[in-house]
Amino acid sequence: MSRGGSQLGGTVPGALTQPLPGTDGLHEDNPFALPSDEEIFMLQEVERQQRTQLMATMRSLPVHMKSTFSSQIQATVVREVGLEHPIRKAEPKKRLIAAAPPAAPASTRRPQEKENMNDFIAKKREIFLVQMSLDTKRAEITKLEERALQLMEIKRVNALMATIRSQLNKYEEQVEECRRYQKFLDSVTPVEWQEQQRQALLARQNQRHAAWLLDCEALKKQKQDAKGAKARAEQEFASARTQQEAERAEQAIKDTAAALKEIMRLKEPPAPAPGVEQEEEGPMYFQDPRTLLQIYAQLEEQNLFLIQNAQESEEALEELRAKFRSTKERMDGESEGLRRQVARLELTIQAEMEKGKVLQERAQQNFEVSMGISAHEVTLDQLADEIAEVYERCGFDRDATVTTLQMLTNIETRLEEYLTLADVLPLDMVENTEKSREKDRRQVTREEKILQQKEEHESRVKRALERAAAPVFKKTGKPVMFRSQPTHKKTVQVLTENEDDDSDLQQFLAKDMLAA
Repeated sequence: MSRGGSQLGGTVPGALTQPLPGTDGLHEDNPFALPSDEEIFMLQEVERQQRTQLMATMRSLPVHMKSTFSSQIQATVVREVGLEHPIRKAEPKKRLIAAAPPAAPASTRRPQEKENMNDFIAKKREIFLVQMSLDTKRAEITKLEERALQLMEIKRVNALMATIRSQLNKYEEQVEECRRYQKFLDSVTPVEWQEQQRQALLARQNQRHAAWLLDCEALKKQKQDAKGAKARAEQEFASARTQQEAERAEQAIKDTAAALKEIMRLKEPPAPAPGVEQEEEGPMYFQDPRTLLQIYAQLEEQNLFLIQNAQESEEALEELRAKFRSTKERMDGESEGLRRQVARLELTIQAEMEKGKVLQERAQQNFEVSMGISAHEVTLDQLADEIAEVYERCGFDRDATVTTLQMLTNIETRLEEYLTLADVLPLDMVENTEKSREKDRRQVTREEKILQQKEEHESRVKRALERAAAPVFKKTGKPVMFRSQPTHKKTVQVLTENEDDDSDLQQFLAKDMLAA
């Protein structure tokens, strides 16, 4: 707009200073001569024509070449002073050669033009619009500049944050490395010194706690004293007799109340946190590098000792492993031999068990033939009584909860113990004892047989006497003929001692089979 203003500023004054038609040559010699009335009226008409021509010319110009009245005046003043830039002087001449009429030589002073109200309002409107567009552009420029500054500030802050973040990461790495060093130094620090530091820390904590308790007690005491002073002042005010005493007591009440209010505002100090002392850095044990070297030397000696012990332990372990392998091989061989023996013994036991079954069947048959089926229950009771008697003779206490099979198991265990002891005793002594015990057993057996025979004889005699004393039963009618019984031949067996034992064994086995 300034460029357009400068361009128009060079045309308008030239148009206004053109010579009037019909006035050529007037007042050329004396410019101060007064014109006539006709010339004045003609001058007004010429000026009106020039304004009309100028307005038509301004309407046909493009927007960038138009200007306001202020820019025209400014361009005229600049031209008159001679401060216009040479480029700006040349450009209007080139652009307005065809548009503007030829300019006359500039006068020393531009004459004042008369303007009406419409022209003035139009010019003011143009000035206002131009000023408003300038303000709008300045605001946009300011906004863009502020946005650019903000972007620059954001970039600067981001760069600063990146720098601070990199420094923070570096510092964190350094702190982590220092913590590793501290952990290593703590691991090689003597335990006694650590215990001393722990005791010192505990003492500081106790001291802080004691100081806190003293502060709390002092604050409580101050509050109690202030309350007591206020109560005494109130008592003096109540017991005052004169006006002066009452005033003094009232002033004392005010002072004590203010002091109490100030003291009540005070709060108890916070209790010392237990973890504050731990966060404080205590003194280090390693104040001299030589101390660390001494610790290294001690640890090296301990490590050498431990390495030697480990080597010796490994050697002992290898020896034990070798012994274990040899012992295992030997035990495996012995176990294999024992397994073979067990297999042979199992076969032998199986064969003997089959023989025992055969002997039991034969003994059962003989027992059924000799004693009959009807005496089974009595025989079982007798067998249980005999087992209980043997159980008591073996040194056990008789208990009703112990069954016959448990008694036999206990008796068998006791017999195995006695047989084990008998293997240790002298052979002659064992044989003599066996003979004497065998003789006693046979004697007891004979006595029992004699007693049994006597009881059977008495029972037969008793039954015979009962039959003799009983009334005679007379049968009537034809007697019933029964089947004649075949005669039984009595066989007399002469038993030796061994045969007696065999018969006893067969009877015992037969009783056992019946009980089962």
